[in-house]
Parts: sequence; structure tokens; C-alpha cells
Amino acid sequence: MKWRGVEVHCLFTGKQYVFHNNFWGVLAVADRDETNEKAFTVWYGNENLNGCSLGGDVCALLAERFIKKSENRYISREISFERKREDLRKWYIESKSLPF
Repeated sequence: MKWRGVEVHCLFTGKQYVFHNNFWGVLAVADRDETNEKAFTVWYGNENLNGCSLGGDVCALLAERFIKKSENRYISREISFERKREDLRKWYIESKSLPF
């Protein structure tokens, strides 16, 4: 998908949405609340984006819009968000192989 002309990839794990760009890194992460499946905490704020079209609260707004659209694809429900600003420049995506 593109956010304001910037290519963004979304990794969805069921518990988390991770929004990533190959150049800027992690743009936003949304964690699903363990007790309320319709509530998310959105972590955002990559300091490399200051002065860019994705700076400020833009990544949080775009992540929330994407999540609402995805979560309401088949069943309409009210989704709530809590925002937490943090510099995500040091965040990364880690994957592990599962033994077969």
C-alpha cells in the first residue's frame, strides 16, 4: 500500500499490525488488547520522519484507518485506539524458524 506516496508494508499476526517501510523502518505498531479484541494500542513516532509527509501523528492516523477498514471487512464493529508516541527507529521485526 502507499501512504502519501511512500510504500508501506503491513505484517498482521492476529495480535499485532506492524507497518514498515524498507527505507524508514518501522512506522507504527498496533497491539491488540488481550482482554478486548476491539481495542488496540498504537505505537508510532519514527524520528527519521520529522519534516516528512509521514511525520507527527500521520502514521498513527493512517494505521488506525487501515486497521478499522481491515477489522470491519466482514463484520461491522466499533474499534478503539490508544496512542503511544515513541521513537520507533530502534524497533525491528524479528522472526524465528519453527522446528519441523
